[in-house]
Amino acid sequence: MASVFAVLGAIMIALAVLAAIWMLRHRVVMARLRQANDIENADTSGLGADFVQLETYFRKPVPEDLRWLYGRPDLIRMRGVERRSTVDATEIYFIDRFLPLTVESVTSTSFDIGPDRIPIAIDDAGNYFVVKVGDPDDSEVLYLDHEQTVAWRVATKLRDFVVQ
Repeated sequence: MASVFAVLGAIMIALAVLAAIWMLRHRVVMARLRQANDIENADTSGLGADFVQLETYFRKPVPEDLRWLYGRPDLIRMRGVERRSTVDATEIYFIDRFLPLTVESVTSTSFDIGPDRIPIAIDDAGNYFVVKVGDPDDSEVLYLDHEQTVAWRVATKLRDFVVQ
């Protein structure tokens, strides 16, 4: 009879160990799922992009590089970074923050950015970095100075400008 209780006790201990292992594994798996979900949804908290809305508003396609950029939360969350012009390497530009890609961002700029342009970022002085719409393969970046109302071409491709 004592051996039966010893076997039952060993089985109970084994079940308790298995339950503890399962609970630990479950916590690890759930933590990984939450982390993956946070990464996947990271661009929705203030820096979302509504490409359908923008293409409807402009009646033109949005450059593919914008889709690429706003699919990379690690890049659009950058703040306070310097970027060298890919057109004139002596020129350095400061990006304070990237902007949401929405019609509201286009229509609520602090000064006229011109037709068929989407503001993608702003510097600390209120000047915009814009990309033109119309050609999905063209992602030329312009810098608009609010005091001089002049547009400077700072990059021929958005990807080259952002990833340095």
